[in-house]
Amino acid sequence: MAQALQTWKSSLDDESRKLLSSWVGPDPCKNWTGISCNSHDVIVTSINLGNFQLQGNLDQFNFSALSSSLENLDLGFNNLDGQMPVSLGHLTRLRYLNLEGNTLSGLIPSSFENFTRIEYLYLQQNRLTGPILPKIGNPETLIDLRLFDNYLTGSIPGSLGNYTRLVSLYLHKNQLSGSIPIALGKLETLLDLALSVNNLTGSFPEELNNLTMKLETLALGSNKLSGHLPTRACFSGSLQIFSVNRIFFLKWCCIALVVSQ
Repeated sequence: MAQALQTWKSSLDDESRKLLSSWVGPDPCKNWTGISCNSHDVIVTSINLGNFQLQGNLDQFNFSALSSSLENLDLGFNNLDGQMPVSLGHLTRLRYLNLEGNTLSGLIPSSFENFTRIEYLYLQQNRLTGPILPKIGNPETLIDLRLFDNYLTGSIPGSLGNYTRLVSLYLHKNQLSGSIPIALGKLETLLDLALSVNNLTGSFPEELNNLTMKLETLALGSNKLSGHLPTRACFSGSLQIFSVNRIFFLKWCCIALVVSQ
């Protein structure tokens, strides 16, 4: 385990290696920067290196060496580039994965369906391309999915309607097309739905009306949607952000709630 972490450290630039100067010796549980272990200080359970300005990529990171223990991985807001590693899928015990704010590219790996315990998956603000996978993580555990500000294409998978624990779904600022799936109406726990700044067409499905009574964020702006606004949104006491700018709707139900995002 220590060797796997030290090998990745050695692949980073000089300044990054200095930031991880404590990564020496055979035991990562002894005061290694960003490393947390279980109560017995035997196995690594968390790597928290968010906003460390690390420079490099993940090519030399042997994720399989941590597959039996790692539950939290935070590498957000660094300067990591290169392809999104398929080998991340070895981390089957992950509950929290944050890679936001880097310049990782390529497709979302199909190996991400191996995240059988994942609750929070943050891949936003990278350079990811291709479609959103029909299965990403576990539909029974995922609470927060953030893929915004990438270059994702294709349609929004209707299979997301099976992720019945989802509280937040952020897909805005991509290049998604097609219609809003009616299956999203099954997401009864959803509080935040952001689909703005895509190429979505069609109307807002009536099936999603049930959601609007609970939603705190509903962002639909900068698409090609038409038809009627969700009628129940006008009477929701929860809605705080309602964005429909640059959409042609035949009937405005509540002008006072409409704001630009």
